[in-house]
Amino acid sequence: MTSYPQNGPAELHATFLDHVGGQPVDPTAVVARIFLDDNLVAGPFTYPATVTRELLGLYSVTWQVPADAQLADDYTIAWTATIGGFERVGYEQFEVIKGGSVTPGELEAWASVADVATLTGQTVTSADALMAQSVVEMFAGRTYETTSRISRRDLKWLRKAVAYEAAWIPANPDLFERLDLLEISGNTSSSGLPVNSKAMVLAPMARWALKRVSWLRSRSLRVRSPLETSTGLDPLNEANDDAHRWVPLGGA
Repeated sequence: MTSYPQNGPAELHATFLDHVGGQPVDPTAVVARIFLDDNLVAGPFTYPATVTRELLGLYSVTWQVPADAQLADDYTIAWTATIGGFERVGYEQFEVIKGGSVTPGELEAWASVADVATLTGQTVTSADALMAQSVVEMFAGRTYETTSRISRRDLKWLRKAVAYEAAWIPANPDLFERLDLLEISGNTSSSGLPVNSKAMVLAPMARWALKRVSWLRSRSLRVRSPLETSTGLDPLNEANDDAHRWVPLGGA
């Protein structure tokens, strides 16, 4: 669940599809309302007055949480949209926490909203940064909680990876709805991605940044033969006798 502090902006998003599992579509009307315990606390927000269209089918509203807003984890934003002549309603819950508990854009992510703007020139939301963090964590094999045990050099590359992923996510709003397919075949042709490809969920530049993280870099290890000593010579080969120190069987 996403958390927003008192006296801070709550950036709320909705993606509209032409049908369940379908393609993004722009509704003819969009209205958002925020409730707590069935009581209206903010809104209605309407498009284009106070609701913003980010991309095809992706809309957002920013609610400035009052400094005295009730602390609760069951706030609900209700989105009402008209699609294909029919009215559809969707809900999402979030919580309001004590002011100062969270810095917007730096919600337990290796890159902040400001970092994304600096590194990519793109403007994203704190929600985008959190989604990018969750994706990068899966590929990095580390979570934000382990930050104190990660070197500064590796944190630099992880920061870049999260920033690049956060900038990539808004252009791929169906990221969490894709099938895990490697190849799609037709009657006369086929297309697909390489086995174990990350291209469906990981931004190209994020993947390059992760390749530079110390524990993810490829390494080659030389494994010594069971009959090989520290000299690198086979002790059972008579040609190498002079290279070894020999002692009597009883010791020396």
